[in-house]
Amino acid sequence: MSISSSRPVASDDLEISSYSPADKATLESNSRSWVALMPMVLVALAVLINLWVLRSERLVVTAVNDQSVHRLFVEWARSHWMNGSIPFDGWFPNLSLGYAAFHHYQVLPHIITGAVATVIGTNRAMAWTNYLGMALWPICIYLTVRIFGFSRVTGGITAMLAPLISSVTLYGFEAGSYAWRGNGMWSQLWGMWLLPITLALTWRAISQGRRYALAAVFLALTFSCHFLTGTMAVLGMGVWVLLAPREIPRRIGRACLVGIGGIAGASWLLLPVASNSAWGLSSQYNGDTYFFNSHGRSQVFSWLIHGKLFDYAQDGGTRWPLLTVFLGIGIVLAITRFTRDERMRALLSYFVLGFLMFSGKDTVGWLTSRLPGSDQLLLHRFHNMMQVSGLLIAGVAASWLAQGLWSWLKQSRQESSSTSEESSSGRIRAGLARNFALASMTTTLVVVISVAMLVSAWQERDTYMSGNGTWVNAQIVADGGPGKDFATLVDTARSSGGRIYAGSLSAGSPYKILYAATYMALAHDDAEGVGFTLRTLSLSGDAEVKFNDKRLSHYDLFNIRSIILPSGVLPDVSLNAVQIQSLGAWTLWSVRTSGYLRVVDTGPAIVADQKTLGVATTDFLLGDAGANGLVPLIAYAGKASGPPTRFDGVAQPTPPGEVTVQFGRPDDGVFGGRVNLSRPGVVMLKASFDPHWQATVDGKRVETQMLAPSFVGVPVPAGQHTIEFKYQSFKWTWVLVLFGALALIALAIVPRRLEQRRGAPTS
Repeated sequence: MSISSSRPVASDDLEISSYSPADKATLESNSRSWVALMPMVLVALAVLINLWVLRSERLVVTAVNDQSVHRLFVEWARSHWMNGSIPFDGWFPNLSLGYAAFHHYQVLPHIITGAVATVIGTNRAMAWTNYLGMALWPICIYLTVRIFGFSRVTGGITAMLAPLISSVTLYGFEAGSYAWRGNGMWSQLWGMWLLPITLALTWRAISQGRRYALAAVFLALTFSCHFLTGTMAVLGMGVWVLLAPREIPRRIGRACLVGIGGIAGASWLLLPVASNSAWGLSSQYNGDTYFFNSHGRSQVFSWLIHGKLFDYAQDGGTRWPLLTVFLGIGIVLAITRFTRDERMRALLSYFVLGFLMFSGKDTVGWLTSRLPGSDQLLLHRFHNMMQVSGLLIAGVAASWLAQGLWSWLKQSRQESSSTSEESSSGRIRAGLARNFALASMTTTLVVVISVAMLVSAWQERDTYMSGNGTWVNAQIVADGGPGKDFATLVDTARSSGGRIYAGSLSAGSPYKILYAATYMALAHDDAEGVGFTLRTLSLSGDAEVKFNDKRLSHYDLFNIRSIILPSGVLPDVSLNAVQIQSLGAWTLWSVRTSGYLRVVDTGPAIVADQKTLGVATTDFLLGDAGANGLVPLIAYAGKASGPPTRFDGVAQPTPPGEVTVQFGRPDDGVFGGRVNLSRPGVVMLKASFDPHWQATVDGKRVETQMLAPSFVGVPVPAGQHTIEFKYQSFKWTWVLVLFGALALIALAIVPRRLEQRRGAPTS
């Protein structure tokens, strides 16, 4: 058995290659009739049904999931656009005690949506991008099918199946991943749009040597919008290289062209992220969980064969396993055509790789450990590889079955009607009549079963989203009542400076505005909050989890000046808290702190890195937490910490000095003030450490230090001094944007010119 090499394939290659000339003529005749419109009708129907079923997603409402985090990022980007700057980088103060989010995260969706938000507002921009992103996805799938070279019929049928995906995990390419009642993975929605098209374009480039630049552009966009789906695209490129063993050297070269072009195009984001990856926390709370280990091979296989990766019925409902059945037929079809059709070979191989990756570290740990950023590789989402390839396989199978039955029915009808008594015996006529009857009954049975399964799946999706709509409308009412009162108190608290606390995710806070937890409501109201824990890779992530609302020293350490609780609930530090205002169901309390800046002594260094920081600083947080004025240095990632002011690690009766005047512009990443020290000490900024923090003392730059639990400090001599901390954004973004653009332009021109010189046909 030999595997055929790559070749351009006709769009109907899979469906009609084995048909008789009469069958082909019939199909070609149909393609010139109204039947040719049916694929687009199916796409339009899928989109229209989506627009109706998902209609509650267009409403503005407080999020109850991670979409509240993405909304904060978009609002930050919008404010920078409004101020005349492009939000490539900067200090993001609202979560995790501050974080250089746009320096460490996949922020192209937030930058684009932030620009849109300058016109229609952040809340509407978020709602409509989420709504339209889900509703219009069948168009993406249709385009993907066509780029792979399958027919319009296959594209239309696959597009009709696309919105029906539903898994038990709610982390896949499905409505539950993005809906208000789901997980709110808004940035993955952008990856869901880009990954299928990128897979098709990279396959075409590597297999056929066509459109390298276009494939590289989409690869760059995929990485810039969602790192994880970018990784899935690169894994697909590895599969495409191996599909034709005799062409592996040539395909490696093509893959390198596309890969280098894609990385160059995304270098404006990838280079800053990679160069500062050591400064992103690997939380002690997430390490040994299914997020990184996934679910195991046995569990994944059980979910697959029982329809729980494609046809899972949410809310305890029922639905027939339409996609799983067509996937099973498609896998058999792909196996039978494995050596003849590279497209089916590609989809099946990618599906198998997705199964292995989703099975987790027990299965592919030897591979994932060699991938860049493997410590942050969320293996529990790799069923997305299975879903996108499985959807295409199922669509091809459904199309093959539909067109095969149609051809059989047409042929048997023509043969039966064209046979006359003069030219054929009664036995032949009876046989042809039976064949036509069998074709009719079989076609009718398959159509009835398929339609019933399709209706069952759509009903389940409609039921799920109807529940979503009911809850959304109820939350909107609550947002206009107790939610509005809560937002008013947030505005009052914001004016007093400092951070706001309204309960903690890690502590299991019970306080809600109907369905929205109060720490999520803080995010919706653009507050600088504490309590919405482990949402970013900030070095303060684990420290925030350990915040104890019963300890006054923690309020000062984290500069929490305001507390919002239900009326009638006293804060655990009530003896040191002052009631400011009660409004409706909520009460605002104030706690005195030293502000964002504090003068401290430093003790011997704690040695830590991104994996051990949380554990290494636990004793400090559970102990005095700096209340005695002594804060340990952090020797981070193998770097020296600098000398402490107290080598003996003994706290002094009085601090080295005090902050006499201070100011802060958290959104701009600027803090400063005047200090008066009686002896050398360290001015601590209560914000997450990042190597891009720059500090000046009396206008002269001084190297920063890392202080426990994860803060920024600058050594200051005795006397009166002016201090300023400023986050310095990455300087070379525009250079990298230009470099990426030039690289992609070169990729569009150079291969074509080389082919022309060799006299080869160009694409």
